[in-house]
Amino acid sequence: MTERAYRKRQQRFYFCVLIRLAAWLYQLVGGLLFRLMPATIVNQGTFDRLSTQDRKGIAVPWHCCVPYGLWMTRNLGVAVMASRSNAGSLAAAIVRRLGGIPVRGGSRDGGAAALGEIVQLVNHGRWGLIVGDAPRGPAHVCKIGPILAAQRTGRPILPVAFAAKRHWTLNTWDRTIIPKPFSPVVWIWGDPFFVPSDLDRAGLEEKRQELEEVLKQGQDRALHFWSTPEKQMR
Repeated sequence: MTERAYRKRQQRFYFCVLIRLAAWLYQLVGGLLFRLMPATIVNQGTFDRLSTQDRKGIAVPWHCCVPYGLWMTRNLGVAVMASRSNAGSLAAAIVRRLGGIPVRGGSRDGGAAALGEIVQLVNHGRWGLIVGDAPRGPAHVCKIGPILAAQRTGRPILPVAFAAKRHWTLNTWDRTIIPKPFSPVVWIWGDPFFVPSDLDRAGLEEKRQELEEVLKQGQDRALHFWSTPEKQMR
């Protein structure tokens, strides 16, 4: 489907109603189920320290973490980049419902403008969130957007990883993780990842590859959280 077709569909009344209903259902289900999942938050102190600063940073998860990750942004006023696709419209509605700021645009449409808006919001004290392999993958291949945002703001990327001990894995390009009811979950804040302001194109690509590896290692750490001594080391 072309971006023009997306926009035409998204202007229809029934689509707007369905999106708002879906966002409300997400908030309801999140309130009922996510709160009942025993959650371990690793490295929370790093997030808290950045949150006390006038300018914070850019959280970067993989796309497979989005269903739970949107819940983690609730009431934080996070600026979240969401594509202009139908799925992006749903994510944007959920972000808005949870008190965040959806910034519409992706690598195929409106990405430059969306990146500029994220940079501006981070510079004005908001947390930013850019999904590393969004909007359409390939899975676990990091795009350049988070690197550019970190370079232009001078603020760190905070890599994110997530897993559930018992979960469903959707047959989608990103292998989305859906926690089963009452399953223990783990959310891992990584160490701050800085991007120097004076890097050229080659240097930015090197940092992109470095961030991609950090995100992969973090996700592997989360997926093996219950099978290693990890939980005693947090």
